[in-house]
Amino acid sequence: MELIGSYHSSGFTVEAYFPEADAPATWTIWVVRDGKVVGEFTTWIVVDSVYGMDHRVMVLLEAAAEAAIEDVLRMEAYREFKDELANAA
Repeated sequence: MELIGSYHSSGFTVEAYFPEADAPATWTIWVVRDGKVVGEFTTWIVVDSVYGMDHRVMVLLEAAAEAAIEDVLRMEAYREFKDELANAA
């Protein structure tokens, strides 16, 4: 996988990777905290511009990255809730 870019948001580093040749529209997004991948997601974005990645693709990638962070936060909150329920019993 080839990294296209990364940025920091909500205490995470989000990394986006170019699609592999055998799946040209499947992008991989990693959500990283403290050097560990805490979430891996894929999103389907077709690059249909003859010039390659354009503004539309970047906007869709950013939205997918923000959704990935929200999913990680939701999963972590769910685990904490389950732990609290187990400890209360």
